[in-house]
Amino acid sequence: MRLLAASMVFWSHQFPIAGLAEPSIPTVGSLGGLAVFVFFAISGYLNSKSILRSRSSTEFLVSRAFRIFPALVVCMVFCVVLGAFVTTLPLSEYIFPHELGFSGRAAPFSFLWRNSTLFFGLDYSLPGVFQSSLTAKAMAGPIWTLPEEAKLYIFLAIIAFCLRFNARFLGSLIVIGIGGFAISGIWYDLTPAWLSHRGLTCAILFASGAGVAIVESCSNKTASIACFGIISLLLLGCGQIETMVLVAIAPACVLLNDVPLPSWTAPRLDISFGVYLYAFPIQQLTAGLLPEFWANGLFAFALTLIAGALSALLVEQPMLNVRKRLKAPANSHQLATARVMSVAG
Repeated sequence: MRLLAASMVFWSHQFPIAGLAEPSIPTVGSLGGLAVFVFFAISGYLNSKSILRSRSSTEFLVSRAFRIFPALVVCMVFCVVLGAFVTTLPLSEYIFPHELGFSGRAAPFSFLWRNSTLFFGLDYSLPGVFQSSLTAKAMAGPIWTLPEEAKLYIFLAIIAFCLRFNARFLGSLIVIGIGGFAISGIWYDLTPAWLSHRGLTCAILFASGAGVAIVESCSNKTASIACFGIISLLLLGCGQIETMVLVAIAPACVLLNDVPLPSWTAPRLDISFGVYLYAFPIQQLTAGLLPEFWANGLFAFALTLIAGALSALLVEQPMLNVRKRLKAPANSHQLATARVMSVAG
């Protein structure tokens, strides 16, 4: 499902890059908007399961860092190197822009370190790169979601730690919070509260996904989906259709994931993150290469899938294996300690 969402982001950008209007979707705005909704809902669902399974905020955050940052850093290096080949500026001016300085905003050095760390502001463009683009003259437009997601990981880790990883307490907190927000829709229009605040929108989606997973762990999947289905119906009854979509995305994704599909639709290699990272620079690079929209889009999409697969094979999987090897000694030590305590008791 994450690969499907990443593909939706790709095609949502392909239209404006080609100078065409992006197809709109009622209540979510666009295909890319729907994809972002799916991403954050799935992320909340999967990551809440992960932290309850590990019962360690530190282990959870370290695992997330190994999942995100290696692939991100490699992609940003790729973007800077690619920019050096396609910039309209001389190479020396590209690296040391006169107006920006070596470390000024949007200079290659700033682009690399800011986008590789996420928490110090993002640079989306590079000097003299894609200046003739029909849309935003950016190299890494979609990465705006990553700082939002990283913040939610941290919030989840802090809250789970404070509640001692008690699923019932954590699930109750989320259900009461989202349910209370929905009830307030009886008297207030909720859409303005989150529509202009990107972080709050992402938080509602993430919390809904987390709530579905945690309630499921405390009872069962049917009860979990029913719980958030009731909240969604309450919002719908109050006329809060846009907010209802935010809450309903997570249970809808869980239901769709249970639909039996051919095995080829669920490849073992997860290339979704690489596809998400490399899609935009590849689309910008290949814009207008072929005269026909779908031919150009499919060519760019094929290159993006290859880049995603290479990222998964050469960067993401090796780093996750490193993480597993680092975690194994710690687990062995914990088991040995438990045995010693058992014998002593």
